[in-house]
Amino acid sequence: MNHRNWSLANNPYNFVPHDPAGLAWREPAPNLAKRQGLSGTLTCRLHTETPLIIGGERDNSATPPSIVFFRIHNQPAIPGSSLRGTIRSVFEAITNSCFSVFDGTRLHRRAYSGETTKFAAGRVIELPRGDRPGKIEKMDRAWISNCSLQEVVQVEFHKDPHAPGQGGTRSVTLAAMPAAAAPTHKCWVKLHNSPAGEAGKVKRYKGSRGRNIPIKHDLYLVEDILLQPPSPAQAGSYREGILKITGDNFPTRKRERVFVFQENPAIYSFQDVDRVDYNEILRDQLEAYEGRPGAFDLTEKNELHVGSLVYFKFDDKGKNKEAHMVSRVEVPRLFYEYSREDVLPDPALQPCTDPASLCPACRLFGFVADDKSLASRITFSDALPEKEPTMSKPNFPLRVLATPQPGSVNLYLQDPSNPDVVRDYDGTRIIKKNKVDVEDVGPVELRGRKFYKRHSAHNSQAHLERFRRPANDPTERMAGNIEAVLDGTFTFSLRFRDLEPYELGALIYTLELEENMRHALGMGKPFGFGRVKIEVSPKESVLDAENGFDDFTATRREMTSGDKEDWLAAFYTKIEEKAGKPLHALRNIQKLKTILSPIGAGDPAPKYPGDNGFEVYGNNRGKPLPRL
Repeated sequence: MNHRNWSLANNPYNFVPHDPAGLAWREPAPNLAKRQGLSGTLTCRLHTETPLIIGGERDNSATPPSIVFFRIHNQPAIPGSSLRGTIRSVFEAITNSCFSVFDGTRLHRRAYSGETTKFAAGRVIELPRGDRPGKIEKMDRAWISNCSLQEVVQVEFHKDPHAPGQGGTRSVTLAAMPAAAAPTHKCWVKLHNSPAGEAGKVKRYKGSRGRNIPIKHDLYLVEDILLQPPSPAQAGSYREGILKITGDNFPTRKRERVFVFQENPAIYSFQDVDRVDYNEILRDQLEAYEGRPGAFDLTEKNELHVGSLVYFKFDDKGKNKEAHMVSRVEVPRLFYEYSREDVLPDPALQPCTDPASLCPACRLFGFVADDKSLASRITFSDALPEKEPTMSKPNFPLRVLATPQPGSVNLYLQDPSNPDVVRDYDGTRIIKKNKVDVEDVGPVELRGRKFYKRHSAHNSQAHLERFRRPANDPTERMAGNIEAVLDGTFTFSLRFRDLEPYELGALIYTLELEENMRHALGMGKPFGFGRVKIEVSPKESVLDAENGFDDFTATRREMTSGDKEDWLAAFYTKIEEKAGKPLHALRNIQKLKTILSPIGAGDPAPKYPGDNGFEVYGNNRGKPLPRL
């Protein structure tokens, strides 16, 4: 598709918010030692309505790898773990339960355009050890041309009271990078107007997009460079420094940096948490860049050590000089101050840890937290086909799927007070691509639970063909050749024990959903794959007639449609008692019905931006994802 015609309204997923009224449903863990309540087995049928891909045996010897459909005894099957995960995620959304599978850690981001000009330059002279902080000596930084030819730059300089008329905007010729230069090479540089004072410092410069970028800390321009100590006659005009080459394989980079020693440098202390953050970001960057065709090849691959050249923010207030947010100079990235846990819309949505106060999902499906846990009261069997399903052609070349990007703040976060404003995890307003308003800091929260939109029913090879990977696709090594079920009906059982009537009603409601709502299983959900309909068959389900008996001694009776209706009614009553309003009046139910219902005529078609179109997401960073 032409991604120029794509908008965020086409995004294949959106988020279901919680309803604050539903958070009142928190109760103590049940006593599993005492057999009570309803026990038995639900028999369920699952019918595919779009191609279904459940990854099984994988052959990594070929590129791309070949993935066959999951099988049991050579029969296509759906593992019970996949069913359980899907049903639990929907159950959590229905009952306003906690985010049980949730990574609450901090994310890191690329430094915003011009942000590093607000950082000081320095060199690590001591690492933290035990309770003793590390130390960074402040340095000056200077630009040098990254080319073999000199470069002319136009910048505005500070005015120097000791050198009248030396400020203002003017052109300066940068020295060319010596051919023999190497990263961290010691050098001696002659700085423009050095050592005249303030007149040699850059006040602001014009960026590649024409914006004037102010410089908060020292920045000089290199007029000449030596890789050997200067002669006695030159000594007074040159200062010692270290080359910080960050892009020797990046020919479009116009200039590089020299970190220049100061005569009496200020020394700043930093804590071990800054060292840990620095190293963690480095590991993530190495994983992201190393070995990928055309990717940026890091020149500095060592963890933070004595001698590392870094950027850092500092605090000169008070008696102590303290550094924080110690960052790499090469592809600088910074951790957000606030984590994903910090921006949950309500503390009650954090994963359950206290058995005395559990959400409905943790009471039913179980939970583990530190030394506390609760066993699940339901068990899913594997789903086996009632008859041989219709399979796709083997080794179908599926287009590459994107990985979750929680760093896309315009998609995952929202300003609860203004839906038109985009903010990052620290509340900083995002204006547009690579531009922020650091003065505008406001409220921000996670949008909710992520669900993929349901496509129209189309369980055929033709649906697969819409997502065929083109020949010689550059993303081939990140993709896979797959096998799919095009049409099939599977049967599985769900064993439950000691449930209250409303709990069994909530479980049945989640399994069957409402008439026009569908679950999604397996791979390819952004393409509309895995849409399934689940039905509970009362005639094939059984209920233990007596409590306190193990399975091999319990007497059983067949369930009836009346039982099912009674349990659903008990669930609706429980919701209204806890939330103070009917189930269908809850915001989470209304939004869940919207996204789990197949897309209707006239609605924006859910899709990714198309071949080589994922940069559209970056171009739309300042635009919020439309709410459901």
